[in-house]
Amino acid sequence: MITAAPLTTKRTGRNLPTHVTIHAGEVEGIYQDSVVSVESTMPIEKINFSKKIGTINESVEYQICECFAIQIPFLQKWLEKKIKEREEMYELERAGVAV
Repeated sequence: MITAAPLTTKRTGRNLPTHVTIHAGEVEGIYQDSVVSVESTMPIEKINFSKKIGTINESVEYQICECFAIQIPFLQKWLEKKIKEREEMYELERAGVAV
């Protein structure tokens, strides 16, 4: 099973905190401005996927994770911890410390 968030090109005018806008060309395989609706996730069997359309970049992945944290509040603490760990790692790398 995969948890999938629907992607739509239809703009409803609502800008919900659980929506991520992806602009055409920003992500491989996305050719129209689109919105990921994280609040509408659903489980889908892997067998229903016939081919890979594209890959999201780290920025979009991060935005989607933030939306999941809003949708599922206990993830907020986990996400904050991971952000802090990442910032600490970057600081060590900038200081020349082997990580």
